[in-house]
Amino acid sequence: MRIFLTIFLLFFFANCKDASLHFPLNIDPPKKASDFRLTDKNGVPFELYKDTKGKSIIILFFGYAHCPDICISVLEKLSKVLERLSEKEKMRISMIFISIDPSRDNAASLREYASRFNPNIYILSGDTKTITDIKNNYKIFAEKNSRFHLNSGESEIIHSTNLIWIDKNYKMIRSLPHQFDQNDLLEEIQFAIQSQ
Repeated sequence: MRIFLTIFLLFFFANCKDASLHFPLNIDPPKKASDFRLTDKNGVPFELYKDTKGKSIIILFFGYAHCPDICISVLEKLSKVLERLSEKEKMRISMIFISIDPSRDNAASLREYASRFNPNIYILSGDTKTITDIKNNYKIFAEKNSRFHLNSGESEIIHSTNLIWIDKNYKMIRSLPHQFDQNDLLEEIQFAIQSQ
């Protein structure tokens, strides 16, 4: 019986490279991720294709440093997931935060913001035109909240909060909700790495 189970599991993993544990492959058909060039929190240029070459998984999240809730929550959960990955697994993944508020999120403010999270998360920004082009390419919604004022408790910028999962071929294959469970994401990442 063990032999049959072993054969089944080997067959399953060999033929289910696109399988998932918790997050379905919900971008259908998968779309090619557009390359971009931005600047990290230290003012160093970052290019998607060049600086993530050889990675098995890229997770993109768009937000802004003055976001009062969702962005902080997502980056904290991503940080905790990274802490639980082995060093070998960390080498196979890139997590990237792109600011949608380039007028305020310069290198200095992003350095301070990034200090709260895992240093392996890329925190990026760029000029307004470049950010607008990237938002359009990735179909990210972001606009100023006309009802915002300091004591309203509302976000200053209303924006897409989903995370985009990009595979090793730079295909966008999943859109993850910002309410993801960090244990589920950890298992999904480990499953994807082991399946490749």
